[in-house]
Amino acid sequence: MKFILMALWIGSLNQEESDAGSAVAVWAELDRQQEAWKDHYDHSITDHQYPWSTDFCELRLSEINREMNSLQLRFSPSEFLKIQREASMYFYRQPKGSRLADRTTAPLIPSDSLEVIFERDIPTDHIAIAPDGRIFGDTYNHQRSSRSKIIVYDPQTQSVTPFPSLLAQAEFDHIHSLRVDKQNRLWLLDSGKGYFVKPALFAFEIESGKKVFEYRFSMSEAGSGSMLNDFVIDEKAEKIYITDTSPMASKPALLVLDLKTLRSRRILENHVSVRATSLDTYLDYEGGKRWVLPGLLSFISPKIAVDGIAFDENRRVIYYSPGNSGEIYALDASDATDVRLTDRKLAQRVRRIAQSTMTDGMAIDEQGRLYLTDREHSAIVRVDPATGGSETLFKDATRLSWLSTLAFDPNGRLVFTSFPLSQMIFESPESIQKWKRSWPVFRINYGSR
Repeated sequence: MKFILMALWIGSLNQEESDAGSAVAVWAELDRQQEAWKDHYDHSITDHQYPWSTDFCELRLSEINREMNSLQLRFSPSEFLKIQREASMYFYRQPKGSRLADRTTAPLIPSDSLEVIFERDIPTDHIAIAPDGRIFGDTYNHQRSSRSKIIVYDPQTQSVTPFPSLLAQAEFDHIHSLRVDKQNRLWLLDSGKGYFVKPALFAFEIESGKKVFEYRFSMSEAGSGSMLNDFVIDEKAEKIYITDTSPMASKPALLVLDLKTLRSRRILENHVSVRATSLDTYLDYEGGKRWVLPGLLSFISPKIAVDGIAFDENRRVIYYSPGNSGEIYALDASDATDVRLTDRKLAQRVRRIAQSTMTDGMAIDEQGRLYLTDREHSAIVRVDPATGGSETLFKDATRLSWLSTLAFDPNGRLVFTSFPLSQMIFESPESIQKWKRSWPVFRINYGSR
């Protein structure tokens, strides 16, 4: 009924009512409805018992598109561009969104199991661990700094040094994820600098520091507004699976990079499994405060699309989750790499396997169990994809804050990073240094095996 009333309201607009001011609200509402019906469409494909049929969803989307086209024709290109810009911020100014229920439970691991591995005067964000126990990491917000962007901690010497060298740091722009493969190579995902520097994927031999791979993504693969966020390596198929959070372009997707042909393609763009929901983030380490951007942007509560990703090599399943969602999705690698599947058929292969927390980083153990960081409750949650059941391993909003990424060391113990990202989102490493604090990389003395 609501969309019928909306259509009647838009259809009744006369020329006097269709000024730019009212057009902003109309366009924003149409855009909201378009996203909602895309959700209905995606669900109708994967759930044959869904109340709206796929044909009906397609009909409704075509009606909304006609209304949007009609509204656009009433204004000059420059006027309409201004309307679009204002409409994109319209719903950010609306009342607070809903809150995800606290899905954590009593932690299985006692708080005294928390250990500090090493500390720095600026936060380490993403990490990867080599078979010999060396920990590689990137400096938070290093794109704003002259400091070392990629570092390696050697547990034997307990030293932190630039990797692969100090001079090589200039090659990187904004590293968002690190992985170590079975050939002892460190892979780095660089989200680039918008129009100026294309996103890239690098690989370095850990022992020699020699660069052995570089791929620059084209604008069609990761255009302006993209943010390549995390990735996993499928060594058997020679593929890389990447999440594109796309905070500015609002076109979240997964990317599949073929290492043999050096071609990549976007899949599931704007599918329900990669989009953020309207849920807001509430942070226990800030007393349950709603996360908003600082200063003049305090009317914005960020919504994070597809973020964390994990890969089960044995079962050949890709797991991923939008940051503001509370859901975990699965896609078989064979389907993700099948170029014969249409978008619609591929969407039918996506499975929602579990409810989760608002997660950032993901990892998987040898038994195929998923480990998620919970940024709201400063916790680590373990999920069994086979049953959808979850349990809280560790939780401490006093000593921990925003948990970013996690990885297993050679002994199967969880290593992770934590720092108050919400308070320093626009801070440079140099300004963070003025806080005169140390920022640890943590380990909980509990193995996955």
